Amino acid sequence: NEIYRQIEQIQQEAIRLVFGMVAVITAVAAIITHQLIRSVVYALDGLIDGIRLLGEGQLDHRIQPQAYDELGELTLAINDMAVKRQRSDLRYRSLFEYSPISLWEEDYSEAKEEIDRLLAEGITDLKSYLSQNKEILESLIRKVKVLDVNKQTVKLYAAPDKNHFLGYFKPKDTEAYNAFIRQFLAIANKETSLEFSSRSYALDGRSLQIVLKWNVLPGYMDDYSRVIVSLVDITEIWEAEQALEKSLRRLKALFDHSQDTILLANDEARYVEVNQAATALTGYTQEQLLQLSVWDLTPDPHLEQGLEMWRQFIAAGKSEGDFPIRRADGQVIQTEFRSVANITPNLHL
Repeated sequence: NEIYRQIEQIQQEAIRLVFGMVAVITAVAAIITHQLIRSVVYALDGLIDGIRLLGEGQLDHRIQPQAYDELGELTLAINDMAVKRQRSDLRYRSLFEYSPISLWEEDYSEAKEEIDRLLAEGITDLKSYLSQNKEILESLIRKVKVLDVNKQTVKLYAAPDKNHFLGYFKPKDTEAYNAFIRQFLAIANKETSLEFSSRSYALDGRSLQIVLKWNVLPGYMDDYSRVIVSLVDITEIWEAEQALEKSLRRLKALFDHSQDTILLANDEARYVEVNQAATALTGYTQEQLLQLSVWDLTPDPHLEQGLEMWRQFIAAGKSEGDFPIRRADGQVIQTEFRSVANITPNLHL
């Protein structure tokens, strides 16, 4: 019996020892698990906070890896993506800031919401509605936010700095109002690009002739919150064209009202331009003369002589003398002429 009693005591001691060991192992496991969970949660919190900061545009932020496990590798990969995005953003900002044309970054999201509301209320002719309701048009314009402009914009408009433009745009002339109406119509029609010519004014009073290009950036086509507007200054070209047009009008007036008969013919000797004096001399209308050639006005007995004179004239570059012509009524009259070949290619005076 004593032996059985001792055996039973040994068994009980063994059981207590086993349970004690289990309890210790469980406690240690719980502590390790708790520490692991804390470290994982801590690492995840850091990762989430870092991703949030990067998403808010703080591309110079770097997430510190807490370990070199899977989460650590993910952290390093995210940091690498941030570096690449930062480089890409720097390239974009450099291209934007130092572009040789005026660039504006604008937010039209609030304006779009208001335009959608107007359309939902049944406004069908938005152009007329905005043209006739200046207060509503101005309210829409105030909803357009200028986020950034580049150096060329400051230079073009002779502004003190870019802060002059940031915030809300304040139009000062009819051309600016009309330009905004065209942009608002593009939004109403769900267009994402637009181009047109307009006039603008610098702060020093200079008149600027511009080509405005308006483009919604990819990824923002639902709310129009990022729109790039470029202004190409064509003032010098426009002024040169206006001067040329004015000069051409003067030359045209001199041509039309000259007391001397002026006829222009091409290489085939067909008349391409005549003045009023030519109609008086020949008896034909201007329209009729433009259907004729030099040979239609050449009397038949002088046709061969006329062909030879024409060949010599083209070869020499100029000619002058006397030659008969046949009027519309059949009368042959003697004329004195002076001619110049190729005043422009394929055009003879």
